[in-house]
Amino acid sequence: MAVAALITWVITAILGATMLRKWVSGGGLAAARADAAGTAEAAPGTTAGGGTAPGGAAPGSAGATSFPPGVVFGHFLVVVAGLVVWIIYFAVDNDVLTWVAFATLIVGAVLGDVMFLRWRKSGSGTESRLPRQLVYPHGVFAVITIILVLLAALGVGS
Repeated sequence: MAVAALITWVITAILGATMLRKWVSGGGLAAARADAAGTAEAAPGTTAGGGTAPGGAAPGSAGATSFPPGVVFGHFLVVVAGLVVWIIYFAVDNDVLTWVAFATLIVGAVLGDVMFLRWRKSGSGTESRLPRQLVYPHGVFAVITIILVLLAALGVGS
């Protein structure tokens, strides 16, 4: 069970890192910074598409983002920290670490759900360019990972 969880966790992380790279390279971070700075600049490589609001790119425009960078990078850091805990669990075989890893997955899942809901609502903006072929498998593997880690923490299959 624990090895299966490790495999699905790594697959989930690879898909997530790919989406993070696409969001950043597609101007998501630049759009968030421009919005936070209160400038009317659109993200590099994008257009404001119909004008901008005084606080940044117009919501829903190609240069806007509805992903707060704190949520994006918080999700990434929490689940990577959980993966490191899971790997340490393999090295030291301490059952408490399974629950620590499970807790990080739950926090990561909440942050991931926030982004998923915003992605589903976005018809434009940098996050709308994230391909479904990455988003849905990432979510499916994440759910499988959570279930496998929970089962391992409960001692099922050991």
